[in-house]
Amino acid sequence: MRTVFKFFLMTCILSGISSVSAQVILPGPDALGLYFDEEALNTELAVEAGASYQLYLILTNPTMNAIEGWESAVILTNGNSVTTTEFPAGSQPLLNGPQEWAVSMTTPMPCNVLTKLAVFTAMATTDEPALFYLGNISAPSQAGDYPGALLVGGDWIALDVASGDPSLPVAGVNGGTPNETSSWGAVKSLFR
Repeated sequence: MRTVFKFFLMTCILSGISSVSAQVILPGPDALGLYFDEEALNTELAVEAGASYQLYLILTNPTMNAIEGWESAVILTNGNSVTTTEFPAGSQPLLNGPQEWAVSMTTPMPCNVLTKLAVFTAMATTDEPALFYLGNISAPSQAGDYPGALLVGGDWIALDVASGDPSLPVAGVNGGTPNETSSWGAVKSLFR
């Protein structure tokens, strides 16, 4: 009977884990993040030296209906650098990297749950772990350490970063992003 109960319990846990992992958990409102997919699910990637990859700069859960511009520092470490950038239609780059980016929109850009602000193509010169950060530019329109967005009407607001703090990485390659380590053995030990 005890074995049957353990099997039932493990089945319930596994089905709960699979349903939880399928749900998107986004950072709090007005958070800017770097992701390796347009759905804002992946902040880690394995790349080889010399390989290029895409990074999506996405504003998640915006509280505003539209923006007229944005600015952010995008810092890639350990031999990773942006090689090309794509902006949505109507975007006018004011700062075009390599680490400081500012964009003005010719017409207000509507915001939704996942608002893609830019697509960076980046290259890794090494296969070593690297961390990526978001912060403010050196001469910001909005004071502070956080990136900013220009609201319709001309007011700047600070945007949170997906990690919660500009000093913490928002993404990384080759195991660079710190995560809580867990294993199947750790899950099983909860039920012994």
